[in-house]
Amino acid sequence: MSSAKKIQDQFVSALKTLSPAFPISQQVIGAFYAVPRHHFIKKYRLPDKSEWVEVNDQNLEENLSYLYTNDPIIIHGSAEDFVNPEGKPIATISQLDLVLFMLELLKLEKGQKVFELGTASGFNAALMGHLVGPTAIRLTPLTTGPFLLRVPPTCPESFLKMSKREAG
Repeated sequence: MSSAKKIQDQFVSALKTLSPAFPISQQVIGAFYAVPRHHFIKKYRLPDKSEWVEVNDQNLEENLSYLYTNDPIIIHGSAEDFVNPEGKPIATISQLDLVLFMLELLKLEKGQKVFELGTASGFNAALMGHLVGPTAIRLTPLTTGPFLLRVPPTCPESFLKMSKREAG
């Protein structure tokens, strides 16, 4: 079993205790396993640090536990951008339980069309793509920055019909 799979298993186990009154379906859990979050994070910054941590094959193992933390992860923007209204765009990859709860509420089914505004890393878009199915080719995410959307090699292109708009 891979280290990522072990960490995913730990998260799924913890998720069951977070909200027992609102269980996550096997369909959404299956998407979580099929679309590894760590493939969508090429760098991140800890909230109290200014340095970026690059994620690559050589240091992936040491970063996995943080990449699967149940917190939003900063993937673009400086500390100043978070407090300065005139700052540059910022982005996070959303908190895991929130993402899975939202997907559960959507009740996506194979063949449905999905439009996501604010795609950022592409993680949520890929999860939705997994849920609506690769033959549907109906997922159309839209993002406003060329620096964010990242389609990892494990996400078949048939999941995504990309539409990008530059912020202007």
